Amino acid sequence: MRIGNSNTYELTIIDQDGPPELILAILPSTVSEGGTVTVTANLAPASGREVMVAVCTEDDTATTGEDYVGVDARWLVIPPGSTTAENPVFVATINDGREVMTETFSVRLGNERDAVLGDPQVLEVMIQNGDDPILEPDSDFLVARADAILQTCRA
Repeated sequence: MRIGNSNTYELTIIDQDGPPELILAILPSTVSEGGTVTVTANLAPASGREVMVAVCTEDDTATTGEDYVGVDARWLVIPPGSTTAENPVFVATINDGREVMTETFSVRLGNERDAVLGDPQVLEVMIQNGDDPILEPDSDFLVARADAILQTCRA
């Protein structure tokens, strides 16, 4: 016995969500000579697809091979459903034994697949001399320093 109509319908779901956004993350952003920096990317929101992005380093005042071990297009992979790369990139710094001021290099994301680049896409890493303590100034220090500079400029 059959009751009512038996119609079959086909529905199409159109994904109108924009692509997820990749954000660069570096820990720590200041390192002593001979230390290592961990580079990864975070994704917001999670995607149903595998997302990939290349990481590379660029010299600023620090020089590849002398001050740190450079990275050229190493891929970070974020699996479907995850928000963090499963394979962080490690950038080693070199303790050259020279007394120098703080040196810097940059880490950049690029060639993204199935995502868009958010901010930041580039971050600076500071390499401090191995004998110097790593100091991260707090906001009160920065405000006091800015006030002192303004007072000097006004004098």
